[in-house]
Amino acid sequence: ARVGEKAIRATREDFQVGDTVKINHKKVDPKAQFRIEKIMSKNIKVMALDGSKSMIKVSPGLLVKIS
Repeated sequence: ARVGEKAIRATREDFQVGDTVKINHKKVDPKAQFRIEKIMSKNIKVMALDGSKSMIKVSPGLLVKIS
């Protein structure tokens, strides 16, 4: 069974440094926003915009770009 709408799988070519994104994962707050800091070969480093200065390495398939 599928719950919710099907998300489009993004690749690292879909993002640029400085983009604002959300992380589509059950353990991450859906309202939390992040900024892309570095694009690596497989993962992307993002920094939280809530002032906590926390860096997270995330697979590009979990990221959703905020327009």
